[in-house]
Amino acid sequence: MQVVVERLVEAVGARDSAGVRAVVGTDARLRAMIPPGPVQSDGPDEIAERFAGWLGWLAAVEVVSTSVEEFAGRWRFSYRLRVRDEDGGTMLLEQQGFCDVDGEHISGIDLVCSGFRPIVETDG
Repeated sequence: MQVVVERLVEAVGARDSAGVRAVVGTDARLRAMIPPGPVQSDGPDEIAERFAGWLGWLAAVEVVSTSVEEFAGRWRFSYRLRVRDEDGGTMLLEQQGFCDVDGEHISGIDLVCSGFRPIVETDG
């Protein structure tokens, strides 16, 4: 089951919509708390489109760190991304969540997002 969630995290970091669709079950539900508020998407197509909408417009996405572990019958995941917009601005984004896995597919995702946070350079 862990490998299913790891494939989701890898697909999100690679902006691979087909990869997201492949691990999300037909009756899956994504509930997310993001700036500016809560959203829900149902099914693999809507869920893949949601992730693509969050990251697809960016000029570059670099995976900084990821984590996947079992937690009380669910799977906790997180990833931190360094992103660059079309104007060259660099930001960090972190999403954390919990997944339910049913066999080879994710049946539910509950996620919270930091929003895009500007990277502030500080003097040493």
